[in-house]
Amino acid sequence: DFGTGVAVYFETLRMLIAILFIAGLLYIPNFQYYKSDLYDPAQESSSSVNMITKQLSAIMRGSLICETSEWAPCPNCTLEDWHESPHRIAFSSGQDDNNSDPLVFVLKNACAPLRWQEGLNHLLVVAFLIVALIALSIYQEKQELKYDEFVLTASDYSIQIDNPPYDAVDPDEWKTFFDQFGNGQQVVYVTVALHNEELINLLKKRRELLQKFSYKIIGRDDSDPLQYVPQELQEEEPKLYSKLRKVEDKCQALLQKKFDVSAVFVTFDTEYAQRQALEKLTVGRVHVAANNKNVLSNPQKHAFREKLMLDVVESWEPSSIRWHDLDETMFIRLCQRLLSYSITFAIVYAGFITVKNGFERGSSFAAFEIVILNIVVPKLFQLVNSLESHRHETSYQASLYIKICIFRWINTAVITTVVKPLLSTLE
Repeated sequence: DFGTGVAVYFETLRMLIAILFIAGLLYIPNFQYYKSDLYDPAQESSSSVNMITKQLSAIMRGSLICETSEWAPCPNCTLEDWHESPHRIAFSSGQDDNNSDPLVFVLKNACAPLRWQEGLNHLLVVAFLIVALIALSIYQEKQELKYDEFVLTASDYSIQIDNPPYDAVDPDEWKTFFDQFGNGQQVVYVTVALHNEELINLLKKRRELLQKFSYKIIGRDDSDPLQYVPQELQEEEPKLYSKLRKVEDKCQALLQKKFDVSAVFVTFDTEYAQRQALEKLTVGRVHVAANNKNVLSNPQKHAFREKLMLDVVESWEPSSIRWHDLDETMFIRLCQRLLSYSITFAIVYAGFITVKNGFERGSSFAAFEIVILNIVVPKLFQLVNSLESHRHETSYQASLYIKICIFRWINTAVITTVVKPLLSTLE
């Protein structure tokens, strides 16, 4: 009842739990080694002295973190080299000669060096994850087809034509063309989308104004839309009625125009007819752009009006189609993407500079900035994403997700690697 996507999501979640559990089991040899005194004696001996941190909590035992440390001479080290971790460097004057140069010591980890066995274990787990994720992708596709067969929706019977001739407004012409697929007389619905966004917006505004008038009629049934304004309400609300008249005049003017076709949706009576149409007409965008009819199995029958290659895809669900955006051309959509992503990268750069300056004031201040930006910027990206035209909600949400993902990845992971040294992040 919740759709194919929800079912596949929970199937994927269940498989990810199994994959990560197995990966954790493969890491047990590494956990045992890092937990033992062979790697870090301080984790087994309560008398060990740790000069950097307190005793690690039990949950951190078995990790690569080292508690054992010692001071080692470093003649070439300077305080400037360790300005991020000044407590890891110390100076000592010579006992025999007060005028001698101070001795320099730095604090280094004294745990056992990394071994090839642990590295091989890491490579084994990475190889397992790569194979498991590839298998998961194949499993997802099979599960999607499985659940899609169980749930019958409008998209299982419909196709969408993205490059119709601008003057092909007659639904009967489309019905006649697509009736050849299946066993004949298979087309039950044809929806011709027009380049009439301005008219649609005015009709929407007209209905809103009529709705305001309907609220003033006592005892009226709101389920029946109001079609005209009674005379007494016209005199009672002259300004509102004047707005309504202006909108209706504009609608009447636009209704006299002939609008170009922006997309066509064809619904068949059976899934077999839909699949036949997709199989016969789907040839790839390159051939469609070049209008290469020779790749069709029957160019005379399968070319619209015997001369045009159709760009045919399986239709999206009616509720997910962004009807107001269907009339935008590819060039306009590319320009919109260029503008929105230019603004996106400007926001990402501004966030990078903000967090970088925050690190100069302190790690806590930078962490606070990262949290605030991760909350505020996604809301800002929603406004940026509204500049783009998308034919369906899936494309719109994917574009928004990419913007948020890029920002949070750079703002949370990349900047800490670039700005802060590794030792500072370990502290």
